Parts: sequence; C-alpha cells; structure tokens
Amino acid sequence: MGLERIVSVNGIELCTQAFGSADDPIVLLIGGAAATMDWWEDEFCERIAAGGRYVIRYDNRDTGRSTSSPVGQPDYTGMDLTADAVGLLDALNVGQAHLIGISMGGGIAQEIALQHPDRVASLIVLSTTPVGPAGPDRPDLPSMSPELRQAFADPGPDPDWGDRDIAIAEMIKGERLFSGRYGVDEPRVRAVAGRAFDRTIDFAASQTNHWILDGGASTGSPVSQITAPTLVLHGTDDPLFPIGHGEALAREIPGARLMPLDKVGHQMPPHQTWDVVVDAILLHTAAPPGPVSVGDQSTRQVPRIVSREEWQVARNQLLIKEKEATHALDALAAERRRLPMVEFGTDYVFATGTGEATLLELFQGGRQLVVYQFMDNGPDDYCPGCTTYTDNTDSATGRPYIYRRDTAYVTISDMPIEQFQAYAKRRGWVGRFYSSHGTTFSADCGVEGFALSVFLREGNRVYHSYLTGSRGVDRLMFQPNILDLTPLGRQEAWEA
Repeated sequence: MGLERIVSVNGIELCTQAFGSADDPIVLLIGGAAATMDWWEDEFCERIAAGGRYVIRYDNRDTGRSTSSPVGQPDYTGMDLTADAVGLLDALNVGQAHLIGISMGGGIAQEIALQHPDRVASLIVLSTTPVGPAGPDRPDLPSMSPELRQAFADPGPDPDWGDRDIAIAEMIKGERLFSGRYGVDEPRVRAVAGRAFDRTIDFAASQTNHWILDGGASTGSPVSQITAPTLVLHGTDDPLFPIGHGEALAREIPGARLMPLDKVGHQMPPHQTWDVVVDAILLHTAAPPGPVSVGDQSTRQVPRIVSREEWQVARNQLLIKEKEATHALDALAAERRRLPMVEFGTDYVFATGTGEATLLELFQGGRQLVVYQFMDNGPDDYCPGCTTYTDNTDSATGRPYIYRRDTAYVTISDMPIEQFQAYAKRRGWVGRFYSSHGTTFSADCGVEGFALSVFLREGNRVYHSYLTGSRGVDRLMFQPNILDLTPLGRQEAWEA
C-alpha cells in the first residue's frame, strides 16, 4: 500500500492512494456519495492488487483530504465529479483503466464510459441505477423501500457532525438502514467510520453537499451506448435501488452481465462476499489469455527412423484417421449440446473462506457454470487424480477465456473449506474453490468420487445439463493431451 498523495485536478486537490505494482492493469475505484476512499477497505484493495492489478482509490470532493466546499454550498456539480475522475487519470498519466464504481460512483463510471469510451478498459458497477434517458422498452424501475422512504421524508434534526462519537454513531445507523440480510459488522464499520472522520477536512460538508448537488450537463446518452465490457454487481436486498435497477443496467448495456449478490443491501460488499466479489473483479478485468508452453520430455523407446518420403506417406494415412476422429468428436459435441437437461435446485449454500455463496452467485452473472467436483478423501488425504487434474486446469488466464463466453468455472469439494483452501494454497492454485461440506450437492449431482458437472441458468432457474467422470475428465487435461501427440506419449504402463 502506497502513501496518500495529493494531486491537483481541475483546479482542486484530490487525495489518492494506490496498491500493488504500477506495471499491472490499472483499476480505479470510485466511491459513493458522502463516502471517503476508506470505505474501499485496505484488505479489499490488497486482495485485488494481489491478483495482479494496480488499484487506485481516491476521495471525491468534500470527502477525506480532498478539496472541501462550505456546508450546504457545493461549488461544483455532479458532472464535475465525473470530470474529476478523468482528470485524476490524466494527472496520474493513466491512459486507460478498469473502472469500478458504487452507487453515485457507479453513475460517475457510466458517464465516463459514455463520454470517454477510450479511457475505459472495462466497467464494473455496484448498487447503482442507469444514467441518461430510459430506453423505450424499459419498465418502470422499482422505488425504494417504504422504510427508506420514511427515513428520507422525516430525517429528524441534523446531528452534530463535528462530534466524533456522534458522527460514527450516525454512520452506523445509516449502514443499518441501507444494509441487507448480512446485516452490519459494527466493529468493522466503526473502524472505517473513525478513519473517515479523522481524515476528513469538514465532516459536516462531507455528509451534506453530495446530497444537494445539481447534476450538471450530462451527455444525455442512454447506457445502451456503453461499449466497455460491463459487469453489474447488485444486492438482492438493496432498499434504495432494488435489484430491478441492476437488471435494467445489465439488459440495456450491450453484452453486460448481472451478478446478483444474495443478502446484500445498498452497501459496500460485506466481508463475507469478498471471495466471490474479488474473484469476479479479477476475472472481468483480466487481460486476454496468452500462449501456454509445454515442459520437457522424458526418454523412452522411439519409433523407427525413415526417409522424409516414407514419413509423409505415414503421416498422410494418420491424418485421414485424425480428421475422421475430429469430425466424430464434432458430431459428439453437437449431440452433447442437445442432451436433455433436468431442473436443479438453487438453495445450496457453499462456504467460501470468508463467508458463503449461493449456487446462483457461482455463475458470476453468466448463463453457464462448469463445476469440477474434487473428491473428499478425509482430513489428511488428497485425491491424486483430482490434484493432477487441477494442476492441469488451474490457470489465471484460462478462466477469463471461458468467462468471456458467458461461462464460469469453479472447483467444489465436500472437504471443509479450511482444509480445501489450505491445500489449494499449498499447491499454488489460483482458481475459485468452494466447499459443499454438509450439503447434498454432490449426491444430488449424481457424483461418486470426482466428476465434472455443467449447469445452464435461465433467469433464476438452473438446469443440470452434463456430467462426466473418469476418462471423460481425463480428456480435458492439457498435459496428457499434449503428450498424446508425442512419440513418448504419457509414459504410462497401459499405453500401447
């Protein structure tokens, strides 16, 4: 984590801070109304940075150590906040960045994607609503909850924002008002709120001015003109912008995907969701996959040596058989795609290490989910075949490739999550690992031992479309299939 830095932008000063290596792809975090950059917690930023991203967070005007206006008299508009984010990229010599914005910050990120599409490598918006005019087919978006409407209608007297204890208590009260079923981690919120108060120039202004801003001159463009790859993260319990707002964004932005966050309200992603959310961020912001190299070969009895002419004759004969096999595999794949499906329950809850994830959340907003089911051999034993398979398929670049094709890939085991993730860390694996311990998920899939399952999602309904094990899984591994092309083969006893 770098030191805080004051940067001159558009005639004002913004406070910013970075995590990770400047050589990595850049992620700009844009906060919500009245929120300092502290609400993008250090650990959250560090986890994104650990995935190979250079993470930049900053204080908007009237928050933290950035320029402040008098209470009730903001000398800027909402569109100035958008210009500030672009100006910050300019001041930091950043040509293009992945933008992640929450609530008001999600609106700012959308405006940047519309006004400056060349500056946006990808877009992730959380707990927000579409900017610009509504499309002709957009239904009326759901209104805020009655409880929140009542709180806005009768806010009561202004608290003494200059009193640290009162200010922190008010922020905790606000978090409870906006939270979902995960509730509020009060010690965590208290610590962040305390840092925000201590860092802010004028806390009363920070809690007032953003709420009374004039929007300014927007582009007036609908979100359907956004071209950046977009991921919409939206809590199922959001009381300010119910999930219909997230659904509208995902429907109207071309190619966007929606990832509902179960039990999350209008709030920063709770700590329990970080495994799922950080992984989704890393996948969405991943660079296109590069080439893969193969390792050294061992020695073994080799084929006979012949002339180039004899080799070409033999090669041509084999090529005929290879083409026949390829066509047969193509036909088999087509038949597999037409395989009937069976509806599958969605009430499974998987342990993530920091919390829980539902089956629907594992799709990460995509339509397809591939699950490798890693065998549970007990507390001190690990399936060697599963280990070899995961060594072969666990790739920081492989999953983004299929993610871009509307498909998520996860590994699940009946092992307790602590055991499973400790083993994954020991092996150096980088994928998504979950525990189905205590559930009937494996049995309901029809799995005995290890297997690979495929699921299709239609809205909130899930269907089990495919299951394979043994050599059906073996054929998916990279190294054995590469070795099958070589004279030495896999160097296993059963080979002819």
